[in-house]
Amino acid sequence: MAAGKTQYNYVEQILTSTTNPPPPCIVSFWHMPARSKGTIDAARAAMWKLLTDNGGGLVLNGHLHSMVEYQPLDDALRASSSGRATMVELVNGAGGHEVSSTPTGDAQVAWAQAQTTGTIQLRLNDAAMGGTPHHLSWRYQDENGTTLHSGSRDCVRKAARLRPTHATRLLRAQADSPGPPPTDDRSGR
Repeated sequence: MAAGKTQYNYVEQILTSTTNPPPPCIVSFWHMPARSKGTIDAARAAMWKLLTDNGGGLVLNGHLHSMVEYQPLDDALRASSSGRATMVELVNGAGGHEVSSTPTGDAQVAWAQAQTTGTIQLRLNDAAMGGTPHHLSWRYQDENGTTLHSGSRDCVRKAARLRPTHATRLLRAQADSPGPPPTDDRSGR
Protein backbone atom coordinates (compact mmCIF):
# COMPACT_ATOMS: atom_id res chain seq x y z
CA MET A 1 0.00 0.00 0.00
CA ALA A 2 3.03 2.25 0.02
CA ALA A 3 3.55 4.88 -2.68
CA GLY A 4 5.17 3.39 -5.77
CA LYS A 5 4.05 -0.19 -5.01
CA THR A 6 1.86 -2.14 -7.45
CA GLN A 7 -1.36 -1.82 -5.42
CA TYR A 8 -0.87 1.92 -4.87
CA ASN A 9 -0.10 2.51 -8.57
CA TYR A 10 -3.21 0.56 -9.58
CA VAL A 11 -5.50 2.62 -7.32
CA GLU A 12 -3.80 5.85 -8.41
CA GLN A 13 -4.41 4.97 -12.07
CA ILE A 14 -8.12 4.40 -11.40
CA LEU A 15 -8.56 7.56 -9.32
CA THR A 16 -6.80 9.86 -11.77
CA SER A 17 -8.11 8.43 -15.04
CA THR A 18 -9.28 11.06 -17.51
CA THR A 19 -10.79 8.54 -19.94
CA ASN A 20 -12.85 6.69 -17.32
CA PRO A 21 -13.27 8.96 -14.28
CA PRO A 22 -14.12 7.29 -10.98
CA PRO A 23 -17.68 7.41 -9.62
CA PRO A 24 -18.72 10.06 -7.09
CA CYS A 25 -18.84 7.52 -4.22
CA ILE A 26 -15.53 5.81 -3.56
CA VAL A 27 -15.49 3.08 -0.92
CA SER A 28 -12.32 1.14 -0.23
CA PHE A 29 -11.68 -1.98 1.83
CA TRP A 30 -8.58 -3.39 3.38
CA HIS A 31 -8.11 -5.69 6.35
CA MET A 32 -5.91 -3.72 8.77
CA PRO A 33 -7.13 -0.26 9.86
CA ALA A 34 -5.02 2.76 8.92
CA ARG A 35 -5.64 4.19 12.38
CA SER A 36 -6.05 2.06 15.47
CA LYS A 37 -5.94 2.83 19.19
CA GLY A 38 -4.46 6.27 18.55
CA THR A 39 -1.67 4.97 16.30
CA ILE A 40 -1.35 5.67 12.58
CA ASP A 41 -0.16 2.70 10.53
CA ALA A 42 2.61 4.10 8.32
CA ALA A 43 2.20 1.21 5.85
CA ARG A 44 -1.34 2.41 5.07
CA ALA A 45 -0.86 6.18 5.35
CA ALA A 46 0.13 6.71 1.70
CA MET A 47 -2.95 4.85 0.42
CA TRP A 48 -5.16 6.80 2.82
CA LYS A 49 -3.73 10.09 1.53
CA LEU A 50 -4.15 9.02 -2.11
CA LEU A 51 -7.80 8.11 -1.56
CA THR A 52 -8.63 11.19 0.54
CA ASP A 53 -7.00 13.57 -1.95
CA ASN A 54 -8.85 11.98 -4.87
CA GLY A 55 -12.44 11.79 -3.65
CA GLY A 56 -12.46 8.76 -1.36
CA GLY A 57 -15.33 8.79 1.10
CA LEU A 58 -15.20 5.66 3.20
CA VAL A 59 -12.78 2.89 4.18
CA LEU A 60 -14.03 -0.40 5.60
CA ASN A 61 -11.67 -2.44 7.78
CA GLY A 62 -11.72 -5.61 9.82
CA HIS A 63 -8.93 -7.03 11.98
CA LEU A 64 -9.97 -5.43 15.29
CA HIS A 65 -12.60 -7.62 16.94
CA SER A 66 -14.90 -4.78 17.87
CA MET A 67 -16.98 -2.14 16.07
CA VAL A 68 -15.46 1.33 15.59
CA GLU A 69 -16.41 4.45 13.65
CA TYR A 70 -13.83 7.22 13.40
CA GLN A 71 -14.60 10.88 12.96
CA PRO A 72 -13.96 12.16 9.42
CA LEU A 73 -10.15 12.13 9.03
CA ASP A 74 -8.06 14.21 6.63
CA ASP A 75 -5.26 12.97 4.39
CA ALA A 76 -2.92 12.76 7.41
CA LEU A 77 -5.44 10.63 9.39
CA ARG A 78 -6.25 13.48 11.75
CA ALA A 79 -9.52 15.26 12.52
CA SER A 80 -10.25 17.68 9.73
CA SER A 81 -10.10 21.41 10.06
CA SER A 82 -10.77 24.25 7.64
CA GLY A 83 -12.80 22.29 5.10
CA ARG A 84 -10.15 19.77 4.04
CA ALA A 85 -11.19 16.58 2.27
CA THR A 86 -11.91 13.68 4.64
CA MET A 87 -12.74 10.00 4.73
CA VAL A 88 -14.49 7.98 7.41
CA GLU A 89 -12.92 4.75 8.64
CA LEU A 90 -15.35 2.03 9.75
CA VAL A 91 -14.05 -1.07 11.50
CA ASN A 92 -16.03 -4.23 12.07
CA GLY A 93 -14.21 -7.37 13.00
CA ALA A 94 -17.01 -8.45 15.34
CA GLY A 95 -17.68 -11.87 13.93
CA GLY A 96 -15.91 -15.13 13.24
CA HIS A 97 -13.48 -14.70 16.12
CA GLU A 98 -13.55 -13.88 19.80
CA VAL A 99 -14.74 -10.29 20.25
CA SER A 100 -12.48 -7.85 22.07
CA SER A 101 -12.71 -4.79 24.27
CA THR A 102 -13.49 -1.25 23.13
CA PRO A 103 -10.45 0.59 21.80
CA THR A 104 -9.52 3.38 24.18
CA GLY A 105 -7.16 6.32 24.08
CA ASP A 106 -8.03 7.68 20.64
CA ALA A 107 -9.86 11.01 20.58
CA GLN A 108 -10.71 10.45 16.89
CA VAL A 109 -13.13 7.61 17.68
CA ALA A 110 -16.70 8.83 17.15
CA TRP A 111 -18.37 5.60 18.33
CA ALA A 112 -17.29 2.13 19.45
CA GLN A 113 -18.94 -1.06 20.65
CA ALA A 114 -17.13 -4.04 22.15
CA GLN A 115 -18.02 -7.54 23.27
CA THR A 116 -20.76 -7.71 20.61
CA THR A 117 -20.92 -9.86 17.51
CA GLY A 118 -22.62 -8.33 14.53
CA THR A 119 -22.45 -6.78 11.09
CA ILE A 120 -22.15 -3.49 9.33
CA GLN A 121 -24.50 -2.69 6.48
CA LEU A 122 -23.54 -0.16 3.84
CA ARG A 123 -25.97 1.55 1.51
CA LEU A 124 -25.06 3.48 -1.63
CA ASN A 125 -28.10 5.73 -1.71
CA ASP A 126 -29.61 6.56 -5.13
CA ALA A 127 -27.82 3.60 -6.72
CA ALA A 128 -30.96 1.53 -7.35
CA MET A 129 -31.97 0.79 -10.93
CA GLY A 130 -28.59 1.83 -12.32
CA GLY A 131 -28.59 5.24 -10.66
CA THR A 132 -25.48 7.05 -9.50
CA PRO A 133 -25.02 7.07 -5.72
CA HIS A 134 -24.49 10.48 -4.13
CA HIS A 135 -24.77 9.55 -0.48
CA LEU A 136 -23.44 6.74 1.72
CA SER A 137 -25.13 5.45 4.85
CA TRP A 138 -24.24 2.64 7.22
CA ARG A 139 -25.47 0.90 10.31
CA TYR A 140 -23.91 -1.45 12.78
CA GLN A 141 -26.20 -4.26 13.91
CA ASP A 142 -25.84 -6.93 16.54
CA GLU A 143 -26.48 -10.59 15.74
CA ASN A 144 -30.20 -10.12 16.50
CA GLY A 145 -30.53 -7.36 13.89
CA THR A 146 -30.81 -4.55 16.42
CA THR A 147 -29.26 -1.32 15.11
CA LEU A 148 -26.54 -0.20 17.52
CA HIS A 149 -25.30 2.84 15.61
CA SER A 150 -25.75 4.45 12.21
CA GLY A 151 -24.11 7.18 10.19
CA SER A 152 -23.97 8.77 6.77
CA ARG A 153 -22.10 11.19 4.56
CA ASP A 154 -22.42 12.78 1.16
CA CYS A 155 -20.12 11.48 -1.53
CA VAL A 156 -17.22 13.72 -2.42
CA ARG A 157 -17.58 15.11 -5.91
CA LYS A 158 -14.39 16.16 -7.58
CA ALA A 159 -14.39 18.73 -10.35
CA ALA A 160 -15.24 17.09 -13.65
CA ARG A 161 -12.24 15.97 -15.63
CA LEU A 162 -12.74 16.93 -19.24
CA ARG A 163 -11.30 14.91 -22.08
CA PRO A 164 -9.11 17.01 -24.36
CA THR A 165 -10.89 18.09 -27.51
CA HIS A 166 -9.31 18.19 -30.95
CA ALA A 167 -8.89 21.99 -30.62
CA THR A 168 -7.17 21.57 -27.23
CA ARG A 169 -4.74 19.05 -28.73
CA LEU A 170 -3.96 21.48 -31.58
CA LEU A 171 -3.24 24.29 -29.14
CA ARG A 172 -0.99 22.03 -27.06
CA ALA A 173 0.83 20.89 -30.19
CA GLN A 174 1.40 24.51 -31.24
CA ALA A 175 2.75 25.42 -27.83
CA ASP A 176 5.08 22.40 -27.70
CA SER A 177 6.31 22.38 -31.29
CA PRO A 178 8.94 24.76 -32.73
CA GLY A 179 7.85 23.86 -36.28
CA PRO A 180 4.94 25.15 -38.37
CA PRO A 181 1.54 25.07 -36.65
CA PRO A 182 -0.50 21.93 -37.22
CA THR A 183 -3.51 22.07 -39.49
CA ASP A 184 -7.07 21.73 -38.25
CA ASP A 185 -7.81 19.59 -41.28
CA ARG A 186 -8.51 16.15 -39.80
CA SER A 187 -7.91 14.43 -43.14
CA GLY A 188 -4.19 15.16 -42.81
CA ARG A 189 -3.99 17.46 -45.87
